[in-house]
Amino acid sequence: MRNRDRRSSWLAAYQASHREERRAYQAAYQASHRAEYAAARAAHPEKQRAYEAAHREEIAACARAYRAAHREERAAYAAAYRATHKADIRANNRLRRYGISSEGYERLFDAQGGVCAICGKPEPRRNSLAVDHDHGCCPGSRSCGECIRGLLCSPCNTGLGMFGDDPLRMMAAASYVGAS
Repeated sequence: MRNRDRRSSWLAAYQASHREERRAYQAAYQASHRAEYAAARAAHPEKQRAYEAAHREEIAACARAYRAAHREERAAYAAAYRATHKADIRANNRLRRYGISSEGYERLFDAQGGVCAICGKPEPRRNSLAVDHDHGCCPGSRSCGECIRGLLCSPCNTGLGMFGDDPLRMMAAASYVGAS
C-alpha cells in the first residue's frame, strides 16, 4: 500500500470517528466568525450581488430544503415571537399599511380622548382602535399616511366599510332607521 493510500484511509477513519466533534467545532467557528463574514459581504456588495445572481437557483433550493427540514421549529419560534411581540407587530403593521408611527397613533388616540371618532365609546385596550383613512385618496387597505381621518372602534369601522364610505348611503340609512 502506498503512503498516500494509507494516509487517505487513516484520514477517512479519523473523520468518521470524530464526526460530531468536527461538526461542533465547525459550528462554533462559524458562530464566532459570523460578524467577520457579514463585514466581508458588506465590504463588497457587488461581489455578493453577482454571486447571488449566479447561484439564485442553488440558494433558493437550499432555503426550501432548510424550511422543509425545520418546519416545526420555525413555526414554534414564529408563534413564540408573535405571542411576546404583539405590540411591536401591531405598530409595524400600522406603519406599513397606514404610514402612521406608534407616536402618531398615540397622538391621535390622545387627541380623540381614547374613544371612537364616530360613536364616542372607549375601547378596552389602548391599541385596539382601527385607523380610518379616506378610500377616495387611497383605495384598498393601504394608505399614503396623509389621508388618515381618525381612529374607529371595530363596529363603526366595519359599518363605514359596508357603506363604502358613501355619505349619501349613510344618510339614507340614518333616515331609514330614524323613520321606524
